[in-house]
Amino acid sequence: MPHHHLPLYTVVPDDGLYHIAAEVFKGLVTYQRIQEVNKISDANLIVVGQKLWIPLPCSCDELFGDRVVNYGHVVEPGSSLEKIAQRYNTSEDTLRTLNSLDPITELMAGVLDVPLKECVFS
Repeated sequence: MPHHHLPLYTVVPDDGLYHIAAEVFKGLVTYQRIQEVNKISDANLIVVGQKLWIPLPCSCDELFGDRVVNYGHVVEPGSSLEKIAQRYNTSEDTLRTLNSLDPITELMAGVLDVPLKECVFS
């Protein structure tokens, strides 16, 4: 299975590696790790439009009797729980339960915990 460097994050004006790690990705990854995997020599030198691989962690867990990988999905503006559920072959209810979202909560930009059924590492 090929390793894809996802998610990719596009740098916007006034971004910094610390802000991207701490705020955008909720501290799931350190700015030093983003700097390391993108081979950035100076953490202060990133440019608008630059695409950065964000190496989010994932972990295996049990959910409703299935072994799953908890994947950190970056919610894009204009996305919906329905679209995300379809993309990852899960249900909106599962996403709401896993992320403690009540039925009337609007989906906010950020990172959503998505369960992937294939929890197999070779």
